[in-house]
Amino acid sequence: MVESMLTDLYKVINICLGTPPTSFTLDLKDEEQETLFTPRSFYERMITPHFALDAWVSLGHDPRPSASYGRNYCIAHSSNLMGGLLQSYNNQPMDVLLEVMVKSLAAGSAVWLACDIQRIFKNNEGVLSLKTHNFEQVFGMPVGTALNKADRMLYRATSRNTSLLVTEVSLDALQQPLRFGTIRKTAKTNAVQNTESEGSIKDAADTVDNAKTKADAAEAESAKRKASMGQATVLHVDWLREYAFEIVVDARFVPPGVMQALRDEPSEELPIWDPMGALLS
Repeated sequence: MVESMLTDLYKVINICLGTPPTSFTLDLKDEEQETLFTPRSFYERMITPHFALDAWVSLGHDPRPSASYGRNYCIAHSSNLMGGLLQSYNNQPMDVLLEVMVKSLAAGSAVWLACDIQRIFKNNEGVLSLKTHNFEQVFGMPVGTALNKADRMLYRATSRNTSLLVTEVSLDALQQPLRFGTIRKTAKTNAVQNTESEGSIKDAADTVDNAKTKADAAEAESAKRKASMGQATVLHVDWLREYAFEIVVDARFVPPGVMQALRDEPSEELPIWDPMGALLS
Protein backbone atom coordinates (compact mmCIF):
# COMPACT_ATOMS: atom_id res chain seq x y z
CA MET A 1 0.00 0.00 0.00
CA VAL A 2 2.84 2.38 0.85
CA GLU A 3 4.69 1.55 -2.36
CA SER A 4 1.59 2.20 -4.48
CA MET A 5 1.03 5.57 -2.82
CA LEU A 6 4.60 6.85 -3.17
CA THR A 7 4.13 7.92 -6.82
CA ASP A 8 1.03 9.98 -6.04
CA LEU A 9 2.65 11.46 -2.94
CA TYR A 10 5.75 12.46 -4.89
CA LYS A 11 3.56 14.06 -7.58
CA VAL A 12 1.63 16.14 -5.00
CA ILE A 13 4.83 17.37 -3.36
CA ASN A 14 6.29 18.32 -6.75
CA ILE A 15 3.18 20.31 -7.68
CA CYS A 16 3.08 22.15 -4.35
CA LEU A 17 6.78 22.69 -3.64
CA GLY A 18 8.49 22.17 -7.00
CA THR A 19 10.69 19.42 -8.37
CA PRO A 20 13.76 18.82 -6.18
CA PRO A 21 17.01 19.90 -7.86
CA THR A 22 19.52 17.23 -8.77
CA SER A 23 22.45 19.58 -8.03
CA PHE A 24 23.18 22.97 -6.48
CA THR A 25 26.04 25.45 -6.27
CA LEU A 26 27.70 26.51 -3.06
CA ASP A 27 29.98 29.51 -2.61
CA LEU A 28 32.86 28.30 -0.44
CA LYS A 29 34.60 31.21 1.27
CA ASP A 30 38.00 29.52 1.60
CA GLU A 31 38.09 28.54 -2.08
CA GLU A 32 36.69 31.83 -3.42
CA GLN A 33 34.68 30.05 -6.08
CA GLU A 34 31.37 28.35 -6.58
CA THR A 35 31.37 24.57 -6.32
CA LEU A 36 28.76 22.32 -7.89
CA PHE A 37 27.36 19.66 -5.56
CA THR A 38 24.85 16.89 -5.73
CA PRO A 39 23.24 15.97 -2.40
CA ARG A 40 25.44 12.87 -2.17
CA SER A 41 28.67 14.65 -3.10
CA PHE A 42 27.92 17.39 -0.56
CA TYR A 43 27.45 14.78 2.14
CA GLU A 44 30.62 12.90 1.18
CA ARG A 45 32.79 16.01 1.01
CA MET A 46 31.39 18.31 3.70
CA ILE A 47 29.90 15.95 6.29
CA THR A 48 31.61 12.55 6.19
CA PRO A 49 35.19 13.79 6.95
CA HIS A 50 33.96 15.55 10.11
CA PHE A 51 31.02 13.47 11.32
CA ALA A 52 30.81 9.68 11.08
CA LEU A 53 27.19 8.64 11.54
CA ASP A 54 28.16 5.00 12.02
CA ALA A 55 30.24 5.95 15.07
CA TRP A 56 27.18 7.02 17.07
CA VAL A 57 25.20 4.64 19.27
CA SER A 58 21.99 4.82 21.28
CA LEU A 59 21.71 3.97 24.98
CA GLY A 60 18.35 3.83 26.74
CA HIS A 61 17.12 3.70 30.31
CA ASP A 62 14.05 1.55 30.87
CA PRO A 63 13.70 0.50 34.55
CA ARG A 64 10.51 -1.56 34.07
CA PRO A 65 10.65 -5.16 35.36
CA SER A 66 10.02 -6.37 31.80
CA ALA A 67 13.28 -4.77 30.58
CA SER A 68 16.77 -6.08 31.31
CA TYR A 69 19.93 -4.02 31.54
CA GLY A 70 22.54 -4.92 28.94
CA ARG A 71 19.94 -6.11 26.42
CA ASN A 72 19.34 -4.61 22.98
CA TYR A 73 15.82 -3.51 22.06
CA CYS A 74 14.25 -2.22 18.86
CA ILE A 75 10.84 -0.71 18.15
CA ALA A 76 8.68 -2.34 15.48
CA HIS A 77 7.64 -0.12 12.52
CA SER A 78 9.69 2.79 13.91
CA SER A 79 11.67 3.61 10.77
CA ASN A 80 10.53 6.71 8.88
CA LEU A 81 12.47 5.68 5.75
CA MET A 82 11.73 2.99 3.18
CA GLY A 83 14.16 0.22 4.12
CA GLY A 84 15.56 2.34 6.95
CA LEU A 85 16.83 1.12 10.31
CA LEU A 86 14.48 0.61 13.23
CA GLN A 87 14.84 2.70 16.35
CA SER A 88 17.09 0.64 18.62
CA TYR A 89 19.03 1.03 21.86
CA ASN A 90 20.97 -0.86 24.50
CA ASN A 91 19.27 -0.65 27.89
CA GLN A 92 21.54 0.55 30.70
CA PRO A 93 21.23 1.92 34.26
CA MET A 94 21.05 5.69 34.51
CA ASP A 95 24.47 5.81 36.18
CA VAL A 96 26.00 4.45 32.96
CA LEU A 97 24.19 7.05 30.84
CA LEU A 98 25.39 9.85 33.12
CA GLU A 99 28.97 8.57 33.02
CA VAL A 100 28.92 8.43 29.22
CA MET A 101 27.41 11.92 28.98
CA VAL A 102 30.13 13.39 31.20
CA LYS A 103 32.93 11.76 29.17
CA SER A 104 31.43 12.93 25.90
CA LEU A 105 30.91 16.53 27.03
CA ALA A 106 34.40 16.66 28.56
CA ALA A 107 35.75 15.86 25.09
CA GLY A 108 33.61 18.57 23.49
CA SER A 109 31.11 16.17 21.89
CA ALA A 110 27.44 17.08 22.39
CA VAL A 111 24.86 14.48 23.43
CA TRP A 112 21.35 14.01 21.97
CA LEU A 113 18.82 13.38 24.73
CA ALA A 114 15.21 12.10 24.62
CA CYS A 115 13.25 13.06 27.72
CA ASP A 116 9.87 13.96 29.16
CA ILE A 117 9.37 17.65 29.90
CA GLN A 118 6.10 17.67 31.80
CA ARG A 119 3.95 20.75 32.24
CA ILE A 120 4.65 21.00 35.97
CA PHE A 121 8.36 21.52 35.28
CA LYS A 122 8.02 24.21 32.62
CA ASN A 123 9.04 27.68 33.77
CA ASN A 124 10.52 30.86 32.36
CA GLU A 125 13.92 30.24 33.97
CA GLY A 126 14.56 27.02 32.04
CA VAL A 127 15.61 25.04 35.14
CA LEU A 128 14.42 21.42 35.30
CA SER A 129 14.79 20.08 38.84
CA LEU A 130 12.69 18.06 41.26
CA LYS A 131 13.21 20.99 43.65
CA THR A 132 11.91 23.67 41.31
CA HIS A 133 8.45 23.55 42.91
CA ASN A 134 7.98 23.02 46.66
CA PHE A 135 4.54 21.41 46.59
CA GLU A 136 4.85 20.07 50.14
CA GLN A 137 5.35 23.56 51.54
CA VAL A 138 2.27 24.81 49.70
CA PHE A 139 -0.14 21.90 50.14
CA GLY A 140 1.29 20.14 53.18
CA MET A 141 1.79 16.89 51.29
CA PRO A 142 4.06 15.53 48.53
CA VAL A 143 2.77 15.85 44.96
CA GLY A 144 3.74 13.67 42.01
CA THR A 145 5.83 11.21 44.03
CA ALA A 146 3.39 8.27 44.31
CA LEU A 147 4.80 6.50 41.23
CA ASN A 148 8.43 5.81 40.44
CA LYS A 149 9.80 5.99 36.90
CA ALA A 150 8.98 2.39 36.03
CA ASP A 151 5.41 2.74 37.30
CA ARG A 152 4.90 5.98 35.40
CA MET A 153 5.94 4.19 32.22
CA LEU A 154 3.56 1.28 32.94
CA TYR A 155 0.63 3.64 33.58
CA ARG A 156 1.50 5.92 30.63
CA ALA A 157 2.06 8.86 32.97
CA THR A 158 5.34 9.70 31.22
CA SER A 159 6.59 9.62 27.63
CA ARG A 160 9.50 10.63 25.42
CA ASN A 161 8.07 13.92 24.18
CA THR A 162 11.13 16.17 23.80
CA SER A 163 14.62 15.97 22.36
CA LEU A 164 17.45 18.21 23.58
CA LEU A 165 21.07 18.72 22.57
CA VAL A 166 23.13 18.66 25.76
CA THR A 167 26.36 20.67 25.52
CA GLU A 168 27.54 21.39 29.08
CA VAL A 169 27.96 19.68 32.43
CA SER A 170 28.72 21.03 35.91
CA LEU A 171 30.68 18.73 38.27
CA ASP A 172 31.08 18.58 42.04
CA ALA A 173 34.36 18.26 43.95
CA LEU A 174 34.38 14.49 43.32
CA GLN A 175 33.90 15.03 39.57
CA GLN A 176 30.34 13.73 39.72
CA PRO A 177 27.70 15.46 37.57
CA LEU A 178 25.35 17.92 39.26
CA ARG A 179 23.57 19.50 36.32
CA PHE A 180 23.70 19.71 32.54
CA GLY A 181 23.08 22.54 30.10
CA THR A 182 21.54 22.34 26.65
CA ILE A 183 23.33 25.24 24.98
CA ARG A 184 26.56 27.17 25.45
CA LYS A 185 26.19 30.67 26.86
CA THR A 186 29.10 32.02 24.82
CA ALA A 187 31.45 30.62 22.23
CA LYS A 188 34.20 30.48 24.86
CA THR A 189 32.21 28.51 27.45
CA ASN A 190 33.97 25.28 28.43
CA ALA A 191 32.09 22.02 27.94
CA VAL A 192 32.85 21.01 31.53
CA GLN A 193 32.50 23.44 34.43
CA ASN A 194 33.67 22.83 38.00
CA THR A 195 31.39 23.90 40.82
CA GLU A 196 33.97 26.46 41.96
CA SER A 197 33.45 28.42 38.74
CA GLU A 198 30.83 31.12 38.35
CA GLY A 199 29.32 29.48 35.27
CA SER A 200 25.80 30.28 34.20
CA ILE A 201 24.55 26.75 34.84
CA LYS A 202 25.59 26.89 38.51
CA ASP A 203 24.22 30.41 38.97
CA ALA A 204 20.83 29.47 37.57
CA ALA A 205 20.55 26.15 39.36
CA ASP A 206 21.74 27.26 42.81
CA THR A 207 18.88 29.71 43.06
CA VAL A 208 16.46 26.77 43.15
CA ASP A 209 18.18 25.30 46.20
CA ASN A 210 18.96 28.49 48.14
CA ALA A 211 15.77 30.58 47.96
CA LYS A 212 14.50 30.30 51.57
CA THR A 213 12.91 33.71 52.20
CA LYS A 214 10.82 36.07 50.15
CA ALA A 215 13.76 38.41 49.74
CA ASP A 216 16.01 35.55 48.74
CA ALA A 217 13.37 34.28 46.33
CA ALA A 218 13.05 37.67 44.63
CA GLU A 219 16.80 37.99 44.27
CA ALA A 220 17.04 34.37 43.11
CA GLU A 221 14.40 34.87 40.46
CA SER A 222 16.26 37.87 39.06
CA ALA A 223 19.52 35.90 38.97
CA LYS A 224 17.88 32.97 37.25
CA ARG A 225 16.34 35.17 34.57
CA LYS A 226 19.68 36.80 33.83
CA ALA A 227 21.39 33.43 33.65
CA SER A 228 18.68 31.89 31.50
CA MET A 229 19.01 34.58 28.83
CA GLY A 230 22.07 32.83 27.42
CA GLN A 231 20.95 29.23 27.70
CA ALA A 232 17.96 27.08 26.84
CA THR A 233 17.62 24.65 29.73
CA VAL A 234 19.44 23.54 32.88
CA LEU A 235 18.90 19.86 33.73
CA HIS A 236 19.53 18.70 37.30
CA VAL A 237 20.74 15.14 37.73
CA ASP A 238 17.81 14.32 40.04
CA TRP A 239 15.41 15.32 37.26
CA LEU A 240 17.35 13.42 34.59
CA ARG A 241 17.16 10.19 36.57
CA GLU A 242 13.37 10.39 36.54
CA TYR A 243 12.59 11.85 33.11
CA ALA A 244 15.45 10.95 30.72
CA PHE A 245 15.00 7.89 28.51
CA GLU A 246 17.62 7.77 25.77
CA ILE A 247 20.89 9.33 24.61
CA VAL A 248 22.75 9.20 21.31
CA VAL A 249 26.49 9.55 21.78
CA ASP A 250 29.80 8.91 20.07
CA ALA A 251 30.86 5.29 20.64
CA ARG A 252 34.31 6.45 21.80
CA PHE A 253 32.84 7.34 25.19
CA VAL A 254 30.86 4.14 25.76
CA PRO A 255 32.39 1.48 28.08
CA PRO A 256 33.83 -1.57 26.23
CA GLY A 257 31.39 -3.96 27.90
CA VAL A 258 28.42 -1.92 26.69
CA MET A 259 29.83 -1.74 23.17
CA GLN A 260 30.29 -5.52 23.15
CA ALA A 261 26.65 -5.96 24.15
CA LEU A 262 25.59 -3.56 21.40
CA ARG A 263 27.48 -5.63 18.83
CA ASP A 264 26.86 -9.17 20.04
CA GLU A 265 23.59 -9.36 21.96
CA PRO A 266 20.39 -10.23 20.06
CA SER A 267 17.76 -7.53 19.81
CA GLU A 268 14.27 -7.92 21.29
CA GLU A 269 11.50 -6.19 19.31
CA LEU A 270 9.00 -4.03 21.21
CA PRO A 271 5.61 -2.97 19.78
CA ILE A 272 5.28 0.49 18.27
CA TRP A 273 3.01 1.56 21.15
CA ASP A 274 5.62 0.76 23.81
CA PRO A 275 6.55 3.82 25.96
CA MET A 276 10.14 3.57 24.70
CA GLY A 277 8.85 3.86 21.15
CA ALA A 278 6.72 6.94 21.59
CA LEU A 279 7.33 9.41 18.79
CA LEU A 280 8.85 12.73 19.81
CA SER A 281 6.48 15.67 19.56
